[in-house]
Amino acid sequence: MPVLALAVGVTGCDGASHRAAAPHPGPTAPPVAITPRYVPAEQTGWMHGVGVDVPATWPRNQLHCGNPARTTLVVEPAEAPSPLCLALPAKGAHPDVVWLGGYVSPLRAGTVLGLIELPDGGPAAMTPITIDGEPAREWRGRDPAADEPAVLVVLPQRETFVAIASMRQSIRDAAVASIRVVGTDPSTGCPTRTTAYDEAPRHPRLDRPIDISGAVGVRACHYVAGWLVTTATSMPAAKLRALVRAIDAAPVVTSARAPDDAGCARVDRGPPEDSDDGPVVLRFSFAGNRSVVVVARVVMCTRWQSYLYAGDVERRLTGAVLRTLPPVLDQFPDPDTM
Repeated sequence: MPVLALAVGVTGCDGASHRAAAPHPGPTAPPVAITPRYVPAEQTGWMHGVGVDVPATWPRNQLHCGNPARTTLVVEPAEAPSPLCLALPAKGAHPDVVWLGGYVSPLRAGTVLGLIELPDGGPAAMTPITIDGEPAREWRGRDPAADEPAVLVVLPQRETFVAIASMRQSIRDAAVASIRVVGTDPSTGCPTRTTAYDEAPRHPRLDRPIDISGAVGVRACHYVAGWLVTTATSMPAAKLRALVRAIDAAPVVTSARAPDDAGCARVDRGPPEDSDDGPVVLRFSFAGNRSVVVVARVVMCTRWQSYLYAGDVERRLTGAVLRTLPPVLDQFPDPDTM
């Protein structure tokens, strides 16, 4: 039978183990300098749960008479007010522009979305694509006003578009690649689509104020026609205290009508797409992870019936509250008339 021999280390009388001599080191390799890849900072515009990225250095909404005055990111809801003036872009000017906006359906050929006029045939003439599982349409051509290459992406289910004009293909491609769709606003946690805050409580309690004293922060989300259009994620401490005081002091609701509304052409709010008086959802945070939601609603043409509610407690929205709201409303009555 074969015998397996085991190699056994031999120790000296002092008990110390014999160790193999360390190999002679070879030539030392020169250090390799690793240069980190530069990743430019970005900012994101959001509309109806659609996001698009541009460089962080781009200013926002740099428009003159409705036209881009310089390189800019434009974020505008549907039916945003336009200045009553006419100005053409300067000859030879080619600003980099990304325009994110909402629109009112249906879209037809010739409709101008931001910078770009829909082609003949309307959305049906555009290339079908998919973004995060949602159908979209894309068109590539030239912006006739600035005479530069342009891209238009329309997301019909979101009633949102992204119009891009730039002489640089890298900017056009990066903006298109960054477009994404979310169901929850990442900065505020508000749903991007909801009508849950459109109406005041059916059986409101009018015998008590809305008490939010002790709030340490607030986040605001403004909805129009059920779509999240603007948000505000922080307020300076002094402005937060002023907002809390104004809500705490809000009086009971009234059925009286303001004299300033006598000349209003319309008493009701009309189609939600044609107005900018959707609810502002204020989520106040408190110590101990407690939060309270207060909804503010401006009612145009019956401004004295503008209201606040928290749960089933309803109060009147005053000029003091309107002045201290986070900056999410594009249109609102003169606070002195509230």
